[in-house]
Amino acid sequence: MSTDPLAQLRDIHLPEAVGWWPPAPGWWLLTLLFLSALVYAVLWWRQRRARLYFRRQAQRLLEACWHDYEQSGEYRVFLNALLAILKRARLSARDGAAHGTPNKSRYADSPSQHPVHAREMLSSTGMFDLLDHSTRGELGRQVERKQIEQLLYRSVAETLDRQQCQALYEAARRYLQQVHRPC
Repeated sequence: MSTDPLAQLRDIHLPEAVGWWPPAPGWWLLTLLFLSALVYAVLWWRQRRARLYFRRQAQRLLEACWHDYEQSGEYRVFLNALLAILKRARLSARDGAAHGTPNKSRYADSPSQHPVHAREMLSSTGMFDLLDHSTRGELGRQVERKQIEQLLYRSVAETLDRQQCQALYEAARRYLQQVHRPC
């Protein structure tokens, strides 16, 4: 009797399954790149948010100014407050880049503390021209520059109607959306 040579063979044994830990070096690299991008995005977002803090504050002040105008109807108070808010935002946009602080202005204590202040500060009519430029001339068709000068600097002047104040408010909102602090 001869023995069957196939009977002496053993079954095939499969190797153990590969575990998921530790991951391959490519996965470590991909994870490192993802975490680096996430940290960069968070830091960029925080820096941008701090850089545009002045804009959010100016928009809140503008909303409060408009709300006060709607309740009182005092167009001179509205016009002066609107121009003051815009000047403040303009100075904050220029000033913050040099100091790196979103809410501290070098002119915070007194307007006369710094000699550059008078040079940097735009006149009220200059701010009106800036608003007119930001609306591509639409504001100038609704409100005349001469009318603004008379309202600001003369005791007897024409009044602004609600549509003109609305146009000034919309132009200021549009300007505040456009103004930014350089990086």
